Amino acid sequence: MPKEKLTLYLEQEMIVWLHSKTDPELKVSAVVRNLIRDKMSLESRKKANDSNNRLDEFDSNPNKNYSF
Repeated sequence: MPKEKLTLYLEQEMIVWLHSKTDPELKVSAVVRNLIRDKMSLESRKKANDSNNRLDEFDSNPNKNYSF
């Protein structure tokens, strides 16, 4: 997979937070990549849940209350 170099300009409080989340074994770039992966994973799970939770208009649930 081709990679692209990215430059970020962060506010001071963001830099402090980022460094507080960075372990000695990790580089700042690794933390940013992990944040992006987590967000992508969360969005894909949410999208999958949304498609599973759609109402079926022909649902034959006998416990539904229909008001006319």
